[in-house]
Amino acid sequence: QIRLFSRAVAVLGAHGAGLTNALFAPSGGVVLELMPEMLQRASVHMIFWHLAVSVGHHHASYIVPHNLMSTDNSTALHNFRVPVQDVARHLREMLQKCPILSKRRHAVL
Repeated sequence: QIRLFSRAVAVLGAHGAGLTNALFAPSGGVVLELMPEMLQRASVHMIFWHLAVSVGHHHASYIVPHNLMSTDNSTALHNFRVPVQDVARHLREMLQKCPILSKRRHAVL
């Protein structure tokens, strides 16, 4: 996992422990966190922002509306759908500002 994430320019994932792997990505990358709407007001909503910026990443949260969440209470925070095109648009916008990619583009020219 460390080797895989050490080559990642972008990390996209649901709010949860798996996003900790973003620590191994090169500084200057992007982290797009899929955050259930119900966590916006919880004390945990800034955990991965702190983690990302502490190692030089750009972080954003994509808020998953309550109506896209599972109604099953036992998996409600981890069982949701997202509009793929909208999430992809957010990720593209982040990547356009990504310093790592900017340096790579200039190096190729």
